[in-house]
Amino acid sequence: MSLYVTELRRLAKRRLTRVMLVLLVLGLTGIVTAFAFSSHKLSPAVIAQAQAESDANFRDAVKEWERSIADCDAAKARGEQTEDRYGPNCGRDWKPTPEMFDPKWNLPYQFDFRAEFGVFIAVFAGAVALFAFLIGASFVGAEWSTGGMMNLLLWRPKRLT
Repeated sequence: MSLYVTELRRLAKRRLTRVMLVLLVLGLTGIVTAFAFSSHKLSPAVIAQAQAESDANFRDAVKEWERSIADCDAAKARGEQTEDRYGPNCGRDWKPTPEMFDPKWNLPYQFDFRAEFGVFIAVFAGAVALFAFLIGASFVGAEWSTGGMMNLLLWRPKRLT
């Protein structure tokens, strides 16, 4: 049996390796499960509701804009300085438009694998790197404390001197 296979077997037999592997698998499974349950299928009813919310937000913004202009005109009639608070022309240049209220903003979260692949691969790589670092550090520490590594570092073959 080769030294490489023997060391891999010793690494796999360690309790910390097994526990960390279970925690890694549970963590990644938990992430996948959380995204599966939080993602919603978009039905026509949900899209219609998002459009209705967008329209309501637009109407509220127009009402607020009109109220702001009325407040500005009243303040000007009283002789107050309105340029600092309402801007030039009492803010009449900034009327809300329906394009400012996109219905997509009111839709629930929907998972898109293609768009979010980069984030998932980064999380996966980070978790695996952390796992590898902890297991490797633990394995090296165990070798160092038993004296096996010092033995390997100081070993030299007995050749003809």
